Amino acid sequence: MDFFIFFLSSILIILLLPILSFKFLITSKTTNTRNASDGKIPLGSTGWPIIGEGLALLKCSQIGIPEKFFFDRIIKYSSQIFTTSFLGEKFVCFCGATSNKFLFSNHSKYVEFSMPSTMGMIFPFTDLEKSEQVRKMILSLELKKLVGIIDSITRKHFEVSWDSKKDNEVITVYPLAKKHSFTIACKVFLSIDDPAKINELLKKFIPIVNGFFSLQINFPGTGLNRAIKASRVIRKEIMSIVHKRKNNNLQQPANNIHEQDVLSHMIRDNDNDNADAKNDDVETMADKMVAMLTAAYDTNSVVITNITKYLAELPEIYDAVRIEQINIAKAKGPGELLNLADIQNMKYSWERGLIFHSKGKKDMLECSVDTQDPEYFTNPEKFDPSRFKGSGPAPYTFVPFGGGPHTCPGKEYAKLTILVFMHHLVTRYKWRNLFSSPDDVGKLIFNLYPLPRNGLPILLQPHADDIKS
Repeated sequence: MDFFIFFLSSILIILLLPILSFKFLITSKTTNTRNASDGKIPLGSTGWPIIGEGLALLKCSQIGIPEKFFFDRIIKYSSQIFTTSFLGEKFVCFCGATSNKFLFSNHSKYVEFSMPSTMGMIFPFTDLEKSEQVRKMILSLELKKLVGIIDSITRKHFEVSWDSKKDNEVITVYPLAKKHSFTIACKVFLSIDDPAKINELLKKFIPIVNGFFSLQINFPGTGLNRAIKASRVIRKEIMSIVHKRKNNNLQQPANNIHEQDVLSHMIRDNDNDNADAKNDDVETMADKMVAMLTAAYDTNSVVITNITKYLAELPEIYDAVRIEQINIAKAKGPGELLNLADIQNMKYSWERGLIFHSKGKKDMLECSVDTQDPEYFTNPEKFDPSRFKGSGPAPYTFVPFGGGPHTCPGKEYAKLTILVFMHHLVTRYKWRNLFSSPDDVGKLIFNLYPLPRNGLPILLQPHADDIKS
């Protein structure tokens, strides 16, 4: 499969939530750009009742080419803008560079960014009008301190979950990547570092993610109902943490990371805005925190898993990434943590990681057909990193982190998490992907997310030189 499209959007890719202003769904509240004067919406079809055109997209996704769904409709309607429907929601699909420019340049003018109904049920206290507050909190994180925290957690993760494996023991990457990403998110957002508590929370988050893709049927036993219940349970737990911090007036020194987590920023901002904050405000903070934790861990784990897959399949890329990372490791003292300067020196690794990750943050309804357009990318199905050198692709044709007011505020957080993981992975190991069938090589299964089959089982081969930072 083409590596530029492995994160192509589908009904099963939403990835990041609007409260973080990670670019998300554009609903039928969108004004038709072609016929704004007469109020008509773009051509398209809403398909079957409730499921819409979901089966058609699912069919394309199951054979590994979800972009076919979008290209077929672009041809059918002779337009890069068309209407469709999934899981009871009507959408307008915007495809291509021109559409990207329109969306990024006309926020709050011609389009509104909003959550589908299922999101509103899972996160009932999330106010999109206040999403900018969350954006500021994410951007306020000190990257210098963040690098050390992420590196420390990642070192321990590899020591416990990877280095301890016996020779010829198979490990599955995706579950480990989820646990790793969630551990970092718990520390950075809530200052939780107890492994037992983290595992307990992680189990409760799984129904929430699955609920994003459920039908709008809130009935006992349905995916949406389980997600709503799980969100409610976790929200109560976080509310108790908020109350404890507020009631005990836990104002610790500024250099204490427990006082610098995202929740503490949120509490201080809330108190500054409203000295008489009531329980409703606490519930809103908890709701936002649940959504942020979901966004922070789930997307990074998918990206890390796919990067691991492609590094094994592209030995020339792996070798170049490892040389860069080994040079960084050799410059470190024993036990010395990575710093921001080290991250900035991982240029080749990030370029390759960004290409593998190119569709990780794309909006489902922007269709992610950009990098498959031969008008902008010669031989789009060919893996060619050189096309990103120099000035790179034309404006608005390659937007892995969105653009305009909805540029992903978590870009640097994601970058640190991914690069630190890559550093420890390639300096410690070479590995071989294990597939049950030759047909699975180079192929991604589009289920909830685009992932290798069975979560990517691999066979580790530790490096003899064992050079680690």
